[in-house]
Amino acid sequence: RGIFPGIFGEPAFECGVVGTDLNYAGIYAPLINTLENSEENTTTLLHYEPTGWDLVDDGVNRMKEVLISAEKTLDYQSVGMYGRELLITLA
Repeated sequence: RGIFPGIFGEPAFECGVVGTDLNYAGIYAPLINTLENSEENTTTLLHYEPTGWDLVDDGVNRMKEVLISAEKTLDYQSVGMYGRELLITLA
């Protein structure tokens, strides 16, 4: 099991599957390091260039709205669900 330190003041959490040799801490260490050592003190979203596909563009915009207003775990999970639906739409 890998234990990740809290990001943006959140408590630490555990991630991993018991009985595997996967090294989650090694996989995510660069991302966690970048997030924790960023000079940005606010969360900014990357510029999105519309694709021209209404379903995709609307989904990305809605996902960004939910992410910006997210406060609880369920809010962040819904961002992931929007991402999943976008992948399905693209497929």
